[in-house]
Amino acid sequence: MKYPSDTISDEKIMNIIDTVTEYMYCNYGDCCMKDKITWAELQKVRNEIKENAMEMIKANLDIKR
Repeated sequence: MKYPSDTISDEKIMNIIDTVTEYMYCNYGDCCMKDKITWAELQKVRNEIKENAMEMIKANLDIKR
């Protein structure tokens, strides 16, 4: 049986993280994200996710729904 994490490359997952990070920063001005976090701080969060959460992301992809 193939699992989604077997078919989605690490690079694609990292691209998703990048896209979500940019979306969060650019589109949540209405909830004051820009007032509370800088782009540089959000980049640190993104890098932390990429470095430490890849296995958690893959495990979540494999959860049967």
